[in-house]
Amino acid sequence: LPDVWYARTFLTNDYASKGWTLDLDPLVERDALDVEDFWPAQVAQMQYEGELYALPYDFSDIGIYYNKDMFDEAGIPYPTDDWTWEDLAEVGEQFVVKNDDGTVSQWGLVLYPWSWVWMGILQANGGTIFNEDQTECTIDNPENLATLEFFQELRSKGIYPELGATPEGLDPFSNGLVAMAFQGSWATQSIRDRVGDAFEFDVAAMPYGTTGRRGITPAGGAWAIASTSEHPDEAWEFIKFLTSTE
Repeated sequence: LPDVWYARTFLTNDYASKGWTLDLDPLVERDALDVEDFWPAQVAQMQYEGELYALPYDFSDIGIYYNKDMFDEAGIPYPTDDWTWEDLAEVGEQFVVKNDDGTVSQWGLVLYPWSWVWMGILQANGGTIFNEDQTECTIDNPENLATLEFFQELRSKGIYPELGATPEGLDPFSNGLVAMAFQGSWATQSIRDRVGDAFEFDVAAMPYGTTGRRGITPAGGAWAIASTSEHPDEAWEFIKFLTSTE
């Protein structure tokens, strides 16, 4: 393994339990590193059995990007902070443009099948993935089935495209093919660059699920040191620098 590598925080348990990553707690204590300066939820993700195994790079979340110009032209109010998935479906359907042959040339929303995000959506609708002690998979439950059927209905109405339905090589949101995009905080700058001055956009919070909770599953990137590193002190100095404001 390299001395230092980029480690997704939701894989900390995998890496640490296999003995791949170095326990950083002794180094944190030695140098009095202020771990409380980091986002608490990410610190929890970078720990395994109470020990810290990485330092943070970023911490990402998901929102709904929306094309304000398309909303204005259609006379549709912008999303509010208290909207639900049913509200999103109602709004998205108003942007669907179907051709004479039944194909769709404009959609309401673009979705991405990231498993770590969908876990949050399922749970916000009352579903579970594992039992409380993490020993049994419980994904086959009525609540999850209802959620998946809901999104299947959205797709059947043309509210969001199947993968491959939009022109290859084009970002659907930046090119005005969809009014909304289910996208991460990491995408803001790249979307700004692609959109330029073509239209105005903003970001709304994720909709509420049936439980009254939002389907939010934040995760991040981090820097880990290989347990086999022959240069742990140098690697430690390097990841401290990488994670610093400097």
